[in-house]
Amino acid sequence: MNIKNLRFPSFSLFIFLTAIFPGVVFAQTSSPVSEKVSAALASVFENETRESVVSAFNAHLASVGNPADKKQLLVLFADYEERSGFFESAASRYITAAEISPEDFGLYLDAARCYMYINDRERASSLVRKTLLGSFDSDILCRARFYSVCIQLSEGDTDGAFALLRAYTGNDAFKAYYPQMLFILWYAADDSNAKDRLLSEYSDSAEASVVRGEASVAPQAFWYFMPAGEKRMASRQDGASSSGKNTAVSSGGPSVSSSGVPVVSPDSSAASADNSDPVSKGIWQQTGFFKSRANAEAMAEELSKSGFRVFIRQEKRESGTTYFSVLIPEDESGSTAMRLKDKGFESYLVID
Repeated sequence: MNIKNLRFPSFSLFIFLTAIFPGVVFAQTSSPVSEKVSAALASVFENETRESVVSAFNAHLASVGNPADKKQLLVLFADYEERSGFFESAASRYITAAEISPEDFGLYLDAARCYMYINDRERASSLVRKTLLGSFDSDILCRARFYSVCIQLSEGDTDGAFALLRAYTGNDAFKAYYPQMLFILWYAADDSNAKDRLLSEYSDSAEASVVRGEASVAPQAFWYFMPAGEKRMASRQDGASSSGKNTAVSSGGPSVSSSGVPVVSPDSSAASADNSDPVSKGIWQQTGFFKSRANAEAMAEELSKSGFRVFIRQEKRESGTTYFSVLIPEDESGSTAMRLKDKGFESYLVID
């Protein structure tokens, strides 16, 4: 499983394990990158901040006349945005690229994936339906059906979703997705047969490494709208605290969470007054990334009940959309990730 670092020091550094997700995690262009696009990319990544990279991408897009080159550049731009965590912006660029003739339904599914990461199931479902109705490519249709069942599962239709996944894992047309399907059946249904098959038939897969405890699933919001199996959920209740008073919302100004807890901003003078306080270090374990404040607070409450000190960081992106990150300050021993994992929570390191 790959560890990916964001390139630029001007915003938070995310060190995370690639999310287990249907199909190719990030987009790949369907043909070799042209010399013109290669030169544009070299120019783009000479910049050191996200703002300058985006500006350079946009300038090159405006100057490209060849539709094929423009499509490639858009896909690579979307890929950059997705890797950087700007999922809504990435989805928009994938869609624009998909609409350039010839229409590319695979790129619509890349956009759907981005929408699932931020739990925008309505737009994700719309793109999956568009693909199912419009594509005649058997591989693309299999991927769309898999995305469809993932959305179905995230909406709470567990019985129907599990039945489809078990049927698909017996259909060779879906063979490329077997590791992901078997992983989901283990993760969400506590299916021991799926686990055994995953470990025996796909032992070298990223999914198998997660099952063995050698790696973690990146905490994109999508996974938190998939129900964890009862065994996994039970581990979250061990040692739960009844106080529920460890949650704060950080948005750059005074406010309170829904439970009435005063805000302690991670980058405020109040938080950094005591240099021995882990909050002042600006080193966090991020356990969730949500478009909905209510969903972030629900996760924060669950973490708080397990005894963790929790912060919700509110961030308004350039698109105008506000996102909420659920953060736990890293402790002096660096053991926070393991303590979270022991309670059933996945996380990745974020450094301000």
